[in-house]
Amino acid sequence: MKVLDVLNYVIVYFIGVLVLMASLDWRFTVPMFVWLFLYIFLLRYFIPKLRKVGERQADARSTMTGRIVDSYTNILTVKLFARARDEDAYVREVIDDHTGAIARHMRLITTFMTTLSALNALLLVSTAAIGITLWSQGVVDAGTVATALPLAERREIDKKYDVGNELYRILKEVKVTKEVL
Repeated sequence: MKVLDVLNYVIVYFIGVLVLMASLDWRFTVPMFVWLFLYIFLLRYFIPKLRKVGERQADARSTMTGRIVDSYTNILTVKLFARARDEDAYVREVIDDHTGAIARHMRLITTFMTTLSALNALLLVSTAAIGITLWSQGVVDAGTVATALPLAERREIDKKYDVGNELYRILKEVKVTKEVL
């Protein structure tokens, strides 16, 4: 249900902002359309990569869990016939693989969120530039610019519905469902 809430909020928010921006001056909608195009591009670029890295992380977690369970299940045999450093190396290898997979996954998420923050900042700066240019030319008044800037600020949507984390959660649920099936 949270996914539908997020999508509904984003769509309603975006359409509402477009209508309000267009009522101020049509040129204020240009940064919004550019933002939307780049946002869709970001999603198309990062979601497949996040899915692939997430699958690798899940596989590494599964392998690590399997080896640890295997070691504990066969503890008597391990203690009788294995050397401690060999057994430690056996488990240490998968723990290192798992840690590396987590690091790659978190690096990609950080890159996505940083890029999204830069995109949101670009939206705000470009809207401010258009507003200041139109104001300095006498096309719009200061109140119009003061109305347009908060509309362009994307932080409220990011605070209320953490879209990036919701996408991550959806991908994670899809991956877990695939593993179960």
